[in-house]
Amino acid sequence: MSTKAEKTEQVGAIFRKFDTNRNGFIERSELMSVLSVLDGAFWAEAEVDTMLNAADSNKDGKIDYEEFLTWVFGDGDLQEAVFIADAKIAVPFDDALAEELTWARTKPAEVAEILRARLGQYTGKEYSPPERVGSTIVTKEGWPVVEEAIAFLMEQAKAPIGGLGVISNIGLACAAEDHVADIGTTGVAQHASSDGTSSSERGLRYGVFGSYGECLWYGGVASTARMMVLDLIVDDGVASRGHRLCVYNPVFEVVGCAYGKHKTFASMSAMEFARNWQPNEEAITARIAKGPCIPDAETIAKAKAKTGDTGWSLGTCPVCKDAILGGRVMEVEAIGGKLHADCFNCSSCAKPLKGAPFKVHAGSLFCSLCHSEKHGDQCTGCGKPIAGGMMKCKLGVFHVECLICSQCNGAIGRARFSCDGGVMTCSSCSSGRAAAPKRAAGAKPKPGPKPKPGPKAKGRAASPMRGGSMPAARNAAMGIAMDYASLE
Repeated sequence: MSTKAEKTEQVGAIFRKFDTNRNGFIERSELMSVLSVLDGAFWAEAEVDTMLNAADSNKDGKIDYEEFLTWVFGDGDLQEAVFIADAKIAVPFDDALAEELTWARTKPAEVAEILRARLGQYTGKEYSPPERVGSTIVTKEGWPVVEEAIAFLMEQAKAPIGGLGVISNIGLACAAEDHVADIGTTGVAQHASSDGTSSSERGLRYGVFGSYGECLWYGGVASTARMMVLDLIVDDGVASRGHRLCVYNPVFEVVGCAYGKHKTFASMSAMEFARNWQPNEEAITARIAKGPCIPDAETIAKAKAKTGDTGWSLGTCPVCKDAILGGRVMEVEAIGGKLHADCFNCSSCAKPLKGAPFKVHAGSLFCSLCHSEKHGDQCTGCGKPIAGGMMKCKLGVFHVECLICSQCNGAIGRARFSCDGGVMTCSSCSSGRAAAPKRAAGAKPKPGPKPKPGPKAKGRAASPMRGGSMPAARNAAMGIAMDYASLE
């Protein structure tokens, strides 16, 4: 490979470090976020704008790959500064995956020791990794497959194989990105593209090779590159242990990786392995400028419509009505059982309901506030929805704070009261122990100071001779209040 070809490959890797959202362009915000972290004193806004204006030849406010390549091979102090900064830029996730794969291949004994610690995180088939505090992953085989992987690694340690480098190969990474952009959208778990293209055919878009292999990982966004590689080595639920064997296949010499969102499992990564890889520089340059190569919208739509294959079949989500094919799943009996974790939201305001009070109405989920506004009781006193505690009597349902004595204007709260004559009267006024203040006709009652709460209702009638007095006997129809919120 010529010196210019080597530099071109390095420039491609640098471009990908700056293009953090992987849309095929370097935007001003991306330049600022990457360069200011490295050296805020040097890469101030003026220098970033100077670089943007110099490289952005078509003046559309962003730098595509061809513009970046042309600018970098030009003369100038900023070009040299970019190469110097390259060594300091944080390792992108695809490079981190390549580095972890090299670690696993060259140091299998270390991998075995880490997996021994994982054994203690299993309860039957439930795996509770430390990074998922309070939640578990339901595996297909449980801890025995981890022990099997450890035994494999100890044999591998007797004759370790070579690594794959610490930088994701740009051509193979393009093939990996193509697949992530495709099935990440459809939500299936398969090596074939939505249009039937195989993994090796995707690789041939950007070069030729002697041997080719692919590993796909699916899981939560909290997983690190090392966790992903460990999962591939354990290879739970894959009878052939194809992922484990691919990672440790001695013929492979290079790997290209990609990471992105997945509709079913939240995130996924693709790793493309090759022997005797010969890149097609022209195809790679065009691909970086254009973005991921994926099937057309109609093909993607047809793929989405299919049930798909993820290795799991957990029924139908009662919220979105799609099949549950794995990923983050919750069990909510109130709505019918299992549902996608991402679907456990209020159907009105879309607020996530995990860890929050919720209600179900006509098969739909609601947070407490939205349920009270749309389907809850209305206060007889103020006419507003009741979201919290309420008091109920023969006059209707009320907010606790809306219970006001019709004679003394005092707040009744949770104390006993009378409903005689169709009006609300506190126990003191109804027993004659308090004088009823006069007020002008049509004037609204002014609430007095809130008294100390009375005893809670017990759900039975009060004794008509309580206290042994006749007034108490005459007020045997004393209202019984109930706090329904406390029963939920």
